[in-house]
Amino acid sequence: MGNRLDGKVCIVTGAGSGMGRACAIEMAAQGGRVVVTDVNDASVQETFAAITNAGHEAAAFVCNLRRPDDIRGLIDFAVDRFGGIDVLHNNAAIHETDLTTQTSIEDLPDEIWDIVYEINLKAIWLAIKYAVPHLKLSQRGPAIVNVASTGSFVSYPQAGAYCATRVRTH
Repeated sequence: MGNRLDGKVCIVTGAGSGMGRACAIEMAAQGGRVVVTDVNDASVQETFAAITNAGHEAAAFVCNLRRPDDIRGLIDFAVDRFGGIDVLHNNAAIHETDLTTQTSIEDLPDEIWDIVYEINLKAIWLAIKYAVPHLKLSQRGPAIVNVASTGSFVSYPQAGAYCATRVRTH
């Protein structure tokens, strides 16, 4: 019996660090061919090296999830590199406290709200939109995994934008 992900092409957004990196490494260990993507090239290369140094197959792609053309480019890259897509793992997210100290609802700058919304919610929709035609062609049990947060159930202070955009999906 092989690994659960043997041969599957897996895209992991936010794979440059944290939970995204851990998921990308685990997917590769389970036999997946992983497209490691994040906005930071150095972080992408670190995760890519961790996977390939362990003898697993991966590809690296720097992607700014605020740019629809980057997201489309990511999907096209995965298809060109590996011949299709089987798993889209939308992990990337940002919190307004990463960008500003003005995080109360009345003080949060509009441009910060837009950044959080574009990365945490709109990018998920666009990645799915661009990936679905390829996922429909998969004969290996295609899947979409959208990472949410406990903030999607219970909001907490200074995180209105984050909590509103890390919604639970089915």
